[in-house]
Amino acid sequence: MNALNDFLDINYSLETANGFVLPGDLLQGKIIFQPKDTIGFSEINCHLNYVVTGKIHSKNKIVATQIVSTDRVWSKGNIYEFDVQFKIPKEPKSYSGTNLEIVWFLTIECIPTDETISRIRLDYLKDIKLKMLFNTYNGKITSKHKIQVYSENYIYDLHQETKTVRNYSTGPIIIGLAILAIVIACYFMGWHGVFSYIFGIAACFFIGYGIYAYSSIGQLGNVLIGLTPYDESLFNLDINFEKNTKSIEYIQVFYTIVEEVEDRRGTDTYTLTKTIYTSEKEKLKKPISKHLEITLQFPKSYFPGSFEFATEKINWQLHLAIEFNNNTHFEVKESITVKHIVS
Repeated sequence: MNALNDFLDINYSLETANGFVLPGDLLQGKIIFQPKDTIGFSEINCHLNYVVTGKIHSKNKIVATQIVSTDRVWSKGNIYEFDVQFKIPKEPKSYSGTNLEIVWFLTIECIPTDETISRIRLDYLKDIKLKMLFNTYNGKITSKHKIQVYSENYIYDLHQETKTVRNYSTGPIIIGLAILAIVIACYFMGWHGVFSYIFGIAACFFIGYGIYAYSSIGQLGNVLIGLTPYDESLFNLDINFEKNTKSIEYIQVFYTIVEEVEDRRGTDTYTLTKTIYTSEKEKLKKPISKHLEITLQFPKSYFPGSFEFATEKINWQLHLAIEFNNNTHFEVKESITVKHIVS
């Protein structure tokens, strides 16, 4: 704790609806200061900011700053009031999940004059309050007031877009041929042994599986995915296959909403994930047409929109799973962008 905070009481009188502020709305009110001693300030700022807290890290984002006062000396016992006003962004909204949390604040940052800090430190030194003296070296008086940015009247807003998924079905064949080339080269250089046979068998496996998979997955060609909003509760998914769909047994489509938090401690990076919503799954058996249209429903209750800041993310992810009549499988996962509109 900063010991300088003991010399100033800070209170907030804000115009909110039951403690909530609507996204995109105007937040206004008063900041009330009551000094417990005569204090001089070189600058007092009020920040509108949010803090994203993951499992490991917390990161602060200042959205806007208002200068409250500069070069003022406040007397003990007096009350000083200042008006503040901020436009609240539409995103992100307040959120508390399993792996991450988004919290909005009004943060007051008071910077005392050098004379004030020196005087306070001298008083602590005279009274041998060494811990309090040490805690003055932050050099600021800070105060945070939590606000809830949220609305119960909203609709989901899907970003209309088209995505092309490249079909790299020849990958196993290429890997197998590469391994086989290495095995042959080693053989001619006189490097024989059990490992040559093992890698030779592995090469044949990759080539064989690649040819088998290509007979189904390769027949699709590239996949073109189109996303368009339909109404307040539904959105359309258009799927276009470049070649043909004769080998498809069934197609299953759904989407998920996932918390993703990266842990970058040490030399490795880990991603903590938590699926907070899975939509109903739409299944199409033995489609004939190369062009498919599927309607998906938005969640009936509130879930956060797409969000990414540093190592934290709320990811809406579309899943397209295709099962073929030769028991091979092909799955597409694509991120989609969904926000909220306050109605």
